[in-house]
Amino acid sequence: MKGKSDLVTIYEVFEADAPEVKEGKLATLPVFLEALYNYAAAKHQEAAELFADCVRKNPQDKVAQSYLQRYQEMPLILSQS
Repeated sequence: MKGKSDLVTIYEVFEADAPEVKEGKLATLPVFLEALYNYAAAKHQEAAELFADCVRKNPQDKVAQSYLQRYQEMPLILSQS
């Protein structure tokens, strides 16, 4: 999360989403899970590309947007790949 220097776990209340948002998240779930795996494995370029794909397919996915924004704020990581 912005302004934090410590690791922060993001929780999502999926059931509170509007039906169309849930549908979009379910459609991108395999890509999102692969992105999370790459994020945890420090495969930054791969994770960023997958989170970007999730956001392109479902612009209302705030969690995917949050992860993607983390990478957009770290241009050195992405430019080294």
